[in-house]
Amino acid sequence: MSAPLISWFTFILLLVIPAQSLKVPTREQFLSLEETCADILGVSDDLRAQIRQHRYPDTPESHQFTYCTAVLFFDYKPAVGLNMDLMYAVFGQDEGRQQFGRAKKDCFERNGAYQEGLTRFESLYRMYRCFADRYASFFASDEVKSK
Repeated sequence: MSAPLISWFTFILLLVIPAQSLKVPTREQFLSLEETCADILGVSDDLRAQIRQHRYPDTPESHQFTYCTAVLFFDYKPAVGLNMDLMYAVFGQDEGRQQFGRAKKDCFERNGAYQEGLTRFESLYRMYRCFADRYASFFASDEVKSK
């Protein structure tokens, strides 16, 4: 899918999908939205199989998929970024806000999520991987690490 088409796709999502910030989404909703994104983007059978195992390869197709999921589930907005209050509500309450914030920052820096020259898809993919790796039990019941 070309970048301009993704931009239109994102614009439409932001208009028609209500923000998730008022309620904490469930794991079942996350899995359903993953399937929705895979269907919308027409991802390859190979990537779909990897997604089902919650492995997210570092490819343009996977970047677009994680972007879609972040918009739909994590209330990502290009001008603002990830909704960290929502992310904390989903993932961080067991560890406390400060520990959650430090772990997120460390992982983003370690994965180069803030590196100059990245597209927003690449940067968000790297952030997404942080959460997929750290909170594997949410992403996959068998706690498979993303590869």
